[in-house]
Amino acid sequence: MNFPVEEYQLRVDILRRHMSDAAIDAVIITDPISYYYFSGNRVDFNKLRPSFMLIPLDDEPVILTWAVRETFANLYKYPFPSWVKYRRFYPDTPFSLEESTDWGLRSLIEERGLDSSIIGMELGKDTRLGIPMNDVIKLRGDLPRCSFVDCGSIVWGCRMIKTGREIETIRKACNIGGKIWRKSFRELKVGTKVEDFQKILNSYYIQNEVEISSPADLIVGSNGLSGPLRSGDILLVNGGPSVSGYRMDATRRVAFGAPSEQQIREHRAAWDALNNVLSKIEVGARMSNLFHLANGELKKHGVRLFADHPAKRLGHGYGLESEPPAMNAIDNTQLEQGMCIIVQPTFISSGDDGIVMAGEQIIVTASGYEVLTKEPSWELLTVGP
Repeated sequence: MNFPVEEYQLRVDILRRHMSDAAIDAVIITDPISYYYFSGNRVDFNKLRPSFMLIPLDDEPVILTWAVRETFANLYKYPFPSWVKYRRFYPDTPFSLEESTDWGLRSLIEERGLDSSIIGMELGKDTRLGIPMNDVIKLRGDLPRCSFVDCGSIVWGCRMIKTGREIETIRKACNIGGKIWRKSFRELKVGTKVEDFQKILNSYYIQNEVEISSPADLIVGSNGLSGPLRSGDILLVNGGPSVSGYRMDATRRVAFGAPSEQQIREHRAAWDALNNVLSKIEVGARMSNLFHLANGELKKHGVRLFADHPAKRLGHGYGLESEPPAMNAIDNTQLEQGMCIIVQPTFISSGDDGIVMAGEQIIVTASGYEVLTKEPSWELLTVGP
């Protein structure tokens, strides 16, 4: 586990308040990231070996996962990585030749007296099931008195608002990542290969005991994802390392050789748009309005818009993954204190520099916002003659 027990108990308490408001008796979490968020047990997305967390409204939670995790904990004498006291295990997969599998969920629900209950699962928008749909259909058939409903909105109601410990973890990732980026940029020179710069970043991440995020940082030169960086090129770096799964997500640009007037002008256009959006960040601001502000500012510079469709984003929520809400023309979510938001005005260069993007990671506060990605500086860094 990466946090004290009290942190996970707080998350479950918040979830239960949402469950009570929605008249849901229990939820079954199957998405690996949400499972980790509530249980503290970090697992991969494994199609063959799912993990579950049953969270009743008025009873202790229980996890159901692959037995080998407990076996390894016992053999190597380390605590099982979850605060949840009640645990069930299945031996391995496949343990039947049927087209659908119960995994032990039915008996678990029945033992908890929930076989006539309203049960939430990740069935709707912005969610993902960690089991095949056939398994859900089987569970519904085995428990005909249960009503299964979508719990996506209440899970995101918890995850979108970061706790104090989450904010500190994200801040740590940004502080360490920013220092690594600043140090790594000093090693750039004309002729450095894009793929070699990725290796430099990764080596510093490992040395500083932070996690190499998945997906890895986006590092794009004017000539693409590989090859040497030439005088006149612009390098775009987007992403950052993670701490306990919480990732830095910043964007910085580096010019090789003296930047042209066009490159300077385009860089300023992106950052002018970003700063105008930041000036409107406050509790209650709507993501769709911030999107229109960003695109409106970019239009003033006469650039070719990247977000030329209402669904395209110029920012989004962030935590354990790229999360709701979306800064696009469709999402009318209002900002709340504690949200972690990536602001990312983006357009297409009129020259050969591909995507022009500015990006900062912020926390929404009671008085406005806090920028977490404070270094390296947003200015266009110049490398070489």
